[in-house]
Amino acid sequence: MGHTLYVRDIPDKLHDFLKEKAKSEGKSVSTFVRDELEKRRKIQTREVFLMSLKLGGAISGTLDTVALIRENREGR
Repeated sequence: MGHTLYVRDIPDKLHDFLKEKAKSEGKSVSTFVRDELEKRRKIQTREVFLMSLKLGGAISGTLDTVALIRENREGR
């Protein structure tokens, strides 16, 4: 079941940008933002997977994936 997320104090420029992007894709702002959040989740998951390949194996529960992602980003 879905949940509701409220975000307060969105600057006018950001809100206008989100409305325009949503409109250009034929979506509501809510649907557009939800889709963008889902894309971001997939990117994070992909980064963790790619980092595990660089390390030569599967990710264990003790690996600090956040630190690995940060290190990878800083190395770019």
